[in-house]
Amino acid sequence: MVKLFEEAQEIFRKKVSTYYSRKDLAKGVILSYDREDGEKVNFGLMKLIAVVADKKLRIKSNHLIRNMARLCDAIEGTEDEFMVMRNDMILRD
Repeated sequence: MVKLFEEAQEIFRKKVSTYYSRKDLAKGVILSYDREDGEKVNFGLMKLIAVVADKKLRIKSNHLIRNMARLCDAIEGTEDEFMVMRNDMILRD
């Protein structure tokens, strides 16, 4: 499964690289500015992130996508790009 995701990442990176200038690709940032409070804000390049379930989880299918989206949001700001979802990661309503 990891090998398949790595192949998908490579295809994604090649396609996405056509959207950016060479300067943006070299910097890894497409937009940068300083807020009024002095904090620097950077918008980076797109990256492919994924959450997969490699076995049946104890959750109804209509809640599965919501939980996967929550995990994608959580890993978006990290260096991680791939996560295998486990039962202990599920938020119950």
